[in-house]
Amino acid sequence: MKPNGIHDRPVWTTLDVLANSFLKDDNPRDRTAIGTLLEMAGIRREDIGSMLDFLETYGILVTIRQPGPTSVSPATFSYQLGSRHLWDYFMAVILMEADGGRAVELLSKHRNAALMYAILLVEKNGILPLENEVLLSALGADGARHVTIDALASADKDTVGKFKQWVLDEMAEDRESFAEIVNGIIVRVACERDHPLGPLMFDEYMRTFPTPIERDRMWSIPKEMSSGYGLSMYYERDAVRHLPRLHKDDRWSQMPLLLAWCLTAVSNLRATISSSTA
Repeated sequence: MKPNGIHDRPVWTTLDVLANSFLKDDNPRDRTAIGTLLEMAGIRREDIGSMLDFLETYGILVTIRQPGPTSVSPATFSYQLGSRHLWDYFMAVILMEADGGRAVELLSKHRNAALMYAILLVEKNGILPLENEVLLSALGADGARHVTIDALASADKDTVGKFKQWVLDEMAEDRESFAEIVNGIIVRVACERDHPLGPLMFDEYMRTFPTPIERDRMWSIPKEMSSGYGLSMYYERDAVRHLPRLHKDDRWSQMPLLLAWCLTAVSNLRATISSSTA
């Protein structure tokens, strides 16, 4: 048997077996150990070599070569997981179907799989990750919130619109939460047309402030911060270096709209220069 593609059933069986095994212990395994796993899963012994070669060719598994104890000793080879996105997906699918206790234990060890788990909660179950007890137990409240923001920025845009009110509520919570949403979601999805959590939503929110002064309390960088004016200036210089980049095929409702709002922020850098030259 020579696998023809990633969708062949023996390939999926192999990926399922290896994902379960590496979830328990992500240390590299030698060819014999992996061969035993595959044979137990129903892969014929004579096909294991070609299967491993196939997975290595496509970067699904990565080979580690360890020299022998002397210059004439044969090298030994072991395997570790290759393409992280693929393995994170398989691990997340397995954990979605696992009992709560096992899922909590393994999600706390595999943070990349936790993000994919959160994305699947959004896309497949329509659940806000922050409200999932398994994820909360595995990552804690702060970790679950961060992975929720990442998941809303990464999930299919057709599945995230139902969480728009949560995003708006988080933006209104306080300045820190506002900044996390802007940087963690809005900026990241601004390149996607008609994204429900993109610049148009941001524009809608920014227009709810009754006066520019009230808006600037959230939007403009304050002259004084908890650690002093110097820190404030540092953050503003950093913000200027990381303004959104425009692309020639952007619509007005994407990055150009977000950049237009960036230009409305009060600049403490400019204020300092003006006062020093007055």
